Amino acid sequence: MGESNPSPVTEATVTETKKGSNPGAAPAVTRQLPAVLAGAETLMNGKLRIGLEVRVKSGSGSSALRIADVTGVSKGEPVYIAKPIRLEGKHLKKFLLGKGILHETQEDEKDDKGAVIQGPDGQPKKKLQEPYGRLIDDATISCQAFYFTVGDNNPLLMMFDLQLKDGLIQSLTGDADLGNLFDITGASIRLLRCKEEDLPKLQAYAAQLAED
Repeated sequence: MGESNPSPVTEATVTETKKGSNPGAAPAVTRQLPAVLAGAETLMNGKLRIGLEVRVKSGSGSSALRIADVTGVSKGEPVYIAKPIRLEGKHLKKFLLGKGILHETQEDEKDDKGAVIQGPDGQPKKKLQEPYGRLIDDATISCQAFYFTVGDNNPLLMMFDLQLKDGLIQSLTGDADLGNLFDITGASIRLLRCKEEDLPKLQAYAAQLAED
């Protein structure tokens, strides 16, 4: 890309002026460029540019990591996700169990006939040894925005969101009564670095996320 960072919108716009009997008063007509030229409005210098899109999926959806100009990343060209993506905690728990980071033990709870109570899968119920494992199992983690540019003064926007179905206190303690008194059901964190002149770039990016 050129020296200026493009706004990563899915469609660029071009303004044309219709010729009429009074050119000075001719209205402007805006038409949309196709998505294959997204971000190309700043690349019109005759040089070859290479764009890259890496598709990413999780258990709850898909997104794409986009680089409009691979050769320009070190000069401040953006790397960004096309739309938010979520990671379900139950899939993360399964992964951590498989790696031996979390551990399960079989519950000894029995019914009135002395038989071990089984779970929905027909197997004896299991519980996580690590209290934080229950928190992971209860969580949905979302990457709401990711817009990164190299350099201490270039724009950056990242936002992560954590949602808890049962709540933080109940998940950690296993005490539903305590969780019913009060609990924490979610939190979010945003990292933002932006100069005033770069705000339109982040605004265009946020608008794209909203559309997708």
